[in-house]
Amino acid sequence: MPTVSRSDCTQTNVKEYYTFYEDMSGSGFSGIIDEIKLQYQACQGANGNNNDLSAFVQQLVNDGKLSTTEQDIFEKHVVGTGNCQSVVEELWEDSGFKRGHDINYDEWTFIVGESYDSETPIYDKRLFREMFEAQDIPIVRRVCPSCKTSHKDIYYRRLIPMPDDFDLLDTLMNNWSSTDNKLNEHFSLHSTYVDAYYGINGWTYCNYDDPGIGFPRDCGPHGRVNFQWNSFSRGGGQANYHAFMIPADPNFVSTYEPPLFPKLKGIDYSYQVGTISDGEIIGYFDDNDYLIYTSINFGSTFGITKGILLNYAKGNYVGGELEVRLGSSVNGQLIAKISPAPTGSWGNYITAHTGLLTEVSGVHDVTFVGKGASGVLNLASFELSDFSDRTDSNLARIPVTEYSNQSGLRFIDSVVMYWDDYDYITYANVNFGVSGTTSNIKLNYSKGNNNGGVVEIRSGGSTGTLLATFNPTNTGGWGIYSEVTVPISATIGVQDITFVGRNAGGIMNLKWFELTS
Repeated sequence: MPTVSRSDCTQTNVKEYYTFYEDMSGSGFSGIIDEIKLQYQACQGANGNNNDLSAFVQQLVNDGKLSTTEQDIFEKHVVGTGNCQSVVEELWEDSGFKRGHDINYDEWTFIVGESYDSETPIYDKRLFREMFEAQDIPIVRRVCPSCKTSHKDIYYRRLIPMPDDFDLLDTLMNNWSSTDNKLNEHFSLHSTYVDAYYGINGWTYCNYDDPGIGFPRDCGPHGRVNFQWNSFSRGGGQANYHAFMIPADPNFVSTYEPPLFPKLKGIDYSYQVGTISDGEIIGYFDDNDYLIYTSINFGSTFGITKGILLNYAKGNYVGGELEVRLGSSVNGQLIAKISPAPTGSWGNYITAHTGLLTEVSGVHDVTFVGKGASGVLNLASFELSDFSDRTDSNLARIPVTEYSNQSGLRFIDSVVMYWDDYDYITYANVNFGVSGTTSNIKLNYSKGNNNGGVVEIRSGGSTGTLLATFNPTNTGGWGIYSEVTVPISATIGVQDITFVGRNAGGIMNLKWFELTS
C-alpha cells in the first residue's frame, strides 16, 4: 500500500436470502442463494469521525477487535494530515540521499536563510551592504530547495547604487518593497549566475509592497508565480528552506568601526521573533521571544564595559526574566540577566543599570531573550556603559531605580515598594574607594507600619558578605521620608551591593542611597 496522509473508508451492509432443499438421499439439506442486497454507508469512526479510515481503525482498537501493534503497522501507511513531508524526508534519508543544497564555501558566502541551522547568519545590514557593494558586479543569490523549479535558484543584480537609507537585507528577508527597488530600473533578476553577471535573460515580471513578505514576492521569469517568497516574520510562502549568499571574497575586510557604548532604540534590532513594535517601543515580549542586535562594541579590552543601561517599562506582576547573550543565538554565552520589576504602568519607563556577569571585549552581536512569562517588559532603548557615574566617585548618590537585579519588588513614582521577607535588590559596580574611604551608608526611606523587619546590606548578591543590618522604624507614613546613616563593615574597591528584606512584610520604601565617609 502506498503512503498517504488520509484514506476514506466505506462500510458495507450485506443481506443474503437463501432457499434450502431436503436432500433426497436423506443426508441433510442443500441451499442456494436467491438474492443479495448491498447497502453502502460511511464507516463509523472514533469520536464521530466517520468515513475516515484512521478513525475507523481507532474504533476497532477501542472495541478490542484490533491490537495496537496492528494499528502501528497501519499508521506506517496512513500517516495523518501534515505528516507526508516527514515521511518523504525519512525516505530520502533511508535511501542515502540528502535533500537541499550544499554551500560551496570556496565560491559563496552564506548571509542568512531558513533550515540552514549549522550556518552562522549575518544579520548586520551595514556589514552585508559593505560586502555586497564590494563586488565588481553586485549580486546576491537565493537558493531554495523547497521552491518550484523556476525559483530554486535566483540571482538579484543591482543596476544602480543603493541610497544611503536603503536596507537591502530587510528588503530581501521580510519586506520586498518597490521603493528604490523596481525591476529593470534598480535591479534585475536572473536564473543563472552567468546571466546575472552579464545582465542577460532577465526576468520580466515583479510585484511588491505586501508588508511582511520578502523576496521575491510573486516575481517570475515570464509572469506571476505565487507563494515562492520567503519571510522571517510571517508564514505562508513556500520558501521555508532557503539561503541567501553572495560570491565569496577572501580579500574582503570590513572598514566599519562600531561606536563604543552605542545607544540603541529597541526597534534598532536586526532580527526578532515574537515581539511587536509600537512606534519606537518593543512590546509583547514573552517567553522565548528574542531580539538580535548586531555589531555591539564592548571595547578593545576586558573590563571597559561594566554593564547595560536598560530603559524599560513593566505594567504587570507576572515576573519573567530578560537574558542577554553573546552572538545571534538564544543559546549564546549568558553575559547579563535581569528580573524586571514592575514600574507602575506600561508607560512608565525607568533605566536599570544591569551589571555584566562576565567581562566582554570586542565587537559582538547581542541577543535579548525573554524567559519565564508573558509580558516580560516593554523595551525603549539600551546602551553599554562603563558605569562611570558611580565608579569615578566614591560617594555617589544612587537612585533606587538604577538597580541591576531584584526579586519581589515594585517601583512606583521612582520609589521601590512592597518590600517583604526575602525580597532583595542589587546595585552593580558601586565604588567603596580605598581603605578608610567608606564607613557608612545613608538611606532615604519611609515606613508606614510597625511590622518591624530587618534590612540586610550585603556585598555581592543576596547571600553575599554581610556589611550591616538596619531596622527601619515608622516614619509617620509611607509618604514621609527620613534619612538614616548606617555604619558598615570596612569594604574597598568596586563592589555590587544588595539590600535584603527579612522577617516581615512591608519592611520599608526606599528612594535612594549613598556611601559616606
